Amino acid sequence: MICSPGAWGVRCLGETNIVECIRKICLSLLLTAAAAGHAHAHAFLNHAEPAVGSNVKQTPHAVRIWFTEPIQPALSTVRVFNAAQKQMDKRDSHCDGANKALLQVSLPSLSGRAFHRW
Repeated sequence: MICSPGAWGVRCLGETNIVECIRKICLSLLLTAAAAGHAHAHAFLNHAEPAVGSNVKQTPHAVRIWFTEPIQPALSTVRVFNAAQKQMDKRDSHCDGANKALLQVSLPSLSGRAFHRW
């Protein structure tokens, strides 16, 4: 039995009230855990085409980047810039329809140096 002082004397919780209180706490914890869902991990770079840090003689048709797990298309982009920080890609960065771990962007024919970022 749990007793605590109140405005009009001592208030006591009997065994049935304690069991009911514990039941409500357990139910609340269970609902909180169920509402949390599963955690989303972070995808890491697996490999890229052209390879990271590589120099190519001809402009590829696209820059393709593979990650270790599927990525969220709405939150993911890849862009290609020249040395003057001007965006040089076709601004069509997207996830591949068949492979959600592949992010790609199309390229026009480029002259000079360009760098890709993701």
